[in-house]
Amino acid sequence: MDRQYDLIIIGGRPAGLSAAISAHKSGLRYVMLEKEDHVADTAYCYQKGKLFIAEPSAIPLKGELWLEPSPREAVLQPWEETVRNHSLNILLGHCVEEIDRVDINFQVKVAAKTFQAVKSS
Repeated sequence: MDRQYDLIIIGGRPAGLSAAISAHKSGLRYVMLEKEDHVADTAYCYQKGKLFIAEPSAIPLKGELWLEPSPREAVLQPWEETVRNHSLNILLGHCVEEIDRVDINFQVKVAAKTFQAVKSS
C-alpha cells in the first residue's frame, strides 16, 4: 500500500480543486489524482480567448475557488495560483485504473501504485 488518506479526489477540474482546497483547510489527509499533466483540463482545452462559463452571468461562490465568466486564460491563472498558494497535494499524470471497496475502505489503483481511503474512527 503506497499511502493511506482520509480522502482521495479523482480529477483536477473545478469540483476536484474545490474539494482539495476544502480538504486542505480542514486538515484532512488527502490526495487529488489528475490524469493530465495540468489541472483544470476543462478550461485548459478551451480555445484561447474563449469565455469559460458564460451563463449564468452571476455564479454564487460556494467555496474558495474563484469563478466568474471570463476568458480561459483569466480562469486558469488564478486557479494555478490557488494550487501553488495552498500547496495542494496533487499528483499529476496519475490516471486512475481501478477503484475497489475493501470492507469500509476504498482502494484506488494508478499504474503500480495503490492509494487507500480509510474511514477514521
